Amino acid sequence: TANATATTNAATAAAATAAADAMVVLALVWSLGACLPPAHHVQWEADLLEALCGTGLRAALEALGQRPPELPPPGAARLRDSWFDFALGRWFAWADAVGEAAPPPPPPPPPGCLSLPLHELHVPHPRTACYSALGRLLLARPGAAPLLLVGGPGCGKTSTLHHLMAPSSGVLPSGCTGRRLPLCVRTSVDALRASVAAPLVRGRHRVLRPAPGSHSLVLLDDLHLPSAQHDGSQPHELLRHWLSHGGWHESAIGTAHTGPTYVHGAVHLVLAMRV
Repeated sequence: TANATATTNAATAAAATAAADAMVVLALVWSLGACLPPAHHVQWEADLLEALCGTGLRAALEALGQRPPELPPPGAARLRDSWFDFALGRWFAWADAVGEAAPPPPPPPPPGCLSLPLHELHVPHPRTACYSALGRLLLARPGAAPLLLVGGPGCGKTSTLHHLMAPSSGVLPSGCTGRRLPLCVRTSVDALRASVAAPLVRGRHRVLRPAPGSHSLVLLDDLHLPSAQHDGSQPHELLRHWLSHGGWHESAIGTAHTGPTYVHGAVHLVLAMRV
């Protein structure tokens, strides 16, 4: 019994160490590495691998009776192409996450429509598997920081976020509801401000907030589309004020809410744009 307990404790400690190593690697890859231009990703990841498990570090750790950090398998092309499954305790490639299983059947089209909207179509792909894993990790704690998802056209940004924000996905915490606000070239500052504030309650001290005890997740899709209006204003300025100062200034003629308006911390922002 003592030997079995010691073996179990050793396995648990090894799994915890592997998970901690993976957290460090993933944090570096998706924070510092994500800030670099794509042309520098390969060299940066090679330098990171050398720093984490190079010959010098490996020899120093072995001399101390410690092991080097566990990294993705050598077959992975890049660190960005791999992920660590904390439930299974192993690394895998995004392509392996797609698998051979058929995607879930899409919901029926709305009444009067012969086909589904494009954002309802979800085709499994290594890139969508990457977005889905990162989205599940970040949307499970929506209050941590605003989320910006950037990618090329047709890579699955909208469909992935739409599926993750659906109540049936179970990703959003209890009491949190998601809304998608698609933007276009003609989206104005006033239209965006009205769309964000529509389901919220204007409370004391000019604060917009969801119903008591609940959270609201707002997805602004196609952030790259809105252009400057004839007076020079653009929705991006409204978002900059929201993120920098927690709200915006309303000065529309005839409104009863002229002055600074603040958005409660229970309203979380998710942005998606293409490059």
